[in-house]
Amino acid sequence: MKCKESEAIKIMNKSNISAAIVLLVLFFALAACGGAEERNSEELDMLALAEALVDGIAFDDQMEVASDEAFRALYAVDSADDSVADFVLFTSTGATAEEVSVIEARDGQSASGVLEFALGRVASQKSEFENYAPEEMAKLNDPVLVRSGKYIILCLSNDNATAKDIIEDFMGS
Repeated sequence: MKCKESEAIKIMNKSNISAAIVLLVLFFALAACGGAEERNSEELDMLALAEALVDGIAFDDQMEVASDEAFRALYAVDSADDSVADFVLFTSTGATAEEVSVIEARDGQSASGVLEFALGRVASQKSEFENYAPEEMAKLNDPVLVRSGKYIILCLSNDNATAKDIIEDFMGS
């Protein structure tokens, strides 16, 4: 009888080990899926959002993608400043104040400083267009400016309602 009990214990141990392995595999698989969903929900497809704004709003001027140098000059961001992790900027030809920028700060704490860059850009545009094209002041006096986590979105257009709707769709609000 001792022999049969010993065999039964071995079979049970093998079953327990197999069950434990299966549970561990399931645990790690679920943890990996959960982590991917969390990362995706925090990340924003900045180019897609900027293009949706440019395509979804009837701008008066032609919108073009700006270079890194142009972004840093227009937003007064020093090249040594590492608070901006990435950006997408569409500017007009300069005949209008129209603009779309989606900026990713390095982290949530840096986002406050990046928001100041966007506010500075609007102030700079106001001083430029005040006498040059006063009809542009309506856009500049009522910009769509959104901060969500580490992202700053600025849209200068004649259609704030559409801009807000597009941004809300992308931000999941």
